[in-house]
Amino acid sequence: DHERVAYIDLDAHQGNGVSHAFLQDSRVFMFDVFNGTIYPSDAEAKARVDCPVSLTGSCTEREYLDVVGSKLPGFLDSAGSSHPIGLAIYNAGTDVYEHDALGGLHMTARGIAARDAFVVAELRARGIPTAMLLSGGYSPQSYRIISDSLIDLIGEPRLASPRTDRLVVAP
Repeated sequence: DHERVAYIDLDAHQGNGVSHAFLQDSRVFMFDVFNGTIYPSDAEAKARVDCPVSLTGSCTEREYLDVVGSKLPGFLDSAGSSHPIGLAIYNAGTDVYEHDALGGLHMTARGIAARDAFVVAELRARGIPTAMLLSGGYSPQSYRIISDSLIDLIGEPRLASPRTDRLVVAP
């Protein structure tokens, strides 16, 4: 089968484990946006990624969203140019959250939801089946950020939560 897999890694850490797992598999195309100033720093893994984007801890939410918004569509179009993408695996890490102890990035809960909505919309627009992995997240708010994002993606109304800065979706 000639279909490809697009692996979209938006966890704060460089996806070295996935890179090594697919080191010799040319059917898997990898897009990885990560904080390059935190663990790990794996040159071999980074070289395996088709579109590595290393950020610094001083990266703002706007810069992060701009990078994802400007680079992901081209990556998807390029990865699917000669053979269709049969599956996208989206690693939707919440360790990019501004209050996360390990990620070192500055995303708000609202920004993470916007990121997730954008990624899923890009995949849906191309008709690519998607598996969304919930990973990375070392703050007490991580579970709420994940659930709010998933609720937004399936389009269900929800109540305001005092634990996040999210907008309320009216019933």
